[in-house]
Amino acid sequence: MSTRAGENRILAAVPPDELGRLLARATLVKLDFRSILVKRGGTIRHVFFPVSGLYSLLAPAANTDTVEVGTVGREGIIGISVHLGVDTAYTTAIAQVPGEAIRIDADAFRSEVTRCQAVTALVGRYIHALYVQTVQWVACNRLHSLEERFARWLLASADTLGSESLPLTHDFLAKMLGVRRPSVTLAAGALQRAGLIESSRGMLRIVNREGLEGISCDCYRLVRGHYDDLLGASQNHSLTNQ
Repeated sequence: MSTRAGENRILAAVPPDELGRLLARATLVKLDFRSILVKRGGTIRHVFFPVSGLYSLLAPAANTDTVEVGTVGREGIIGISVHLGVDTAYTTAIAQVPGEAIRIDADAFRSEVTRCQAVTALVGRYIHALYVQTVQWVACNRLHSLEERFARWLLASADTLGSESLPLTHDFLAKMLGVRRPSVTLAAGALQRAGLIESSRGMLRIVNREGLEGISCDCYRLVRGHYDDLLGASQNHSLTNQ
């Protein structure tokens, strides 16, 4: 499991001795499409370190539907609020692209994190990075055009998955961006005509990353840069380019 642990950005930065202690209390689990890792209002019993896949954090919206407020992948942790003493989940974490994660009992996670200052600092930096991402996404959803947000979301998802091919439907993207499906179809069509992406049933592929970054709002670069500053740019790039 230690080899797989290196695929998660947080675990890859944990000192070897401490990583061994964490993994001794961990399990590698497979997460299918739509698997729920943490459910809003439920007790957080496990903490997850994704090593593959893409996971959305969903919060309730005014119309009783849900809207994405964040994504987590190999750069992060799901269930992190237990480190702050909050055992009840505010968001639902759901697998949007199947993958695997290293799962640790919440109490064991708390115990191991608090005993090592280096791990405590690392988790704290991640919490701050996730906060910055969430705040930036809220501002992005309020201020920027759908095309800009769509480009940002595709780029961020590609970074998380380490692949330019994204197995995502227009229905899912509409839900994540908080718009109607026809709006996503129009935005995807515009990006495809510009030669930036290719779109087929259930799949989007980035074919011109530089051009897509030019269309995206600055939110993508700001958040990625912040993660790099806090958690290490070289490690992020090695994950992204796998």
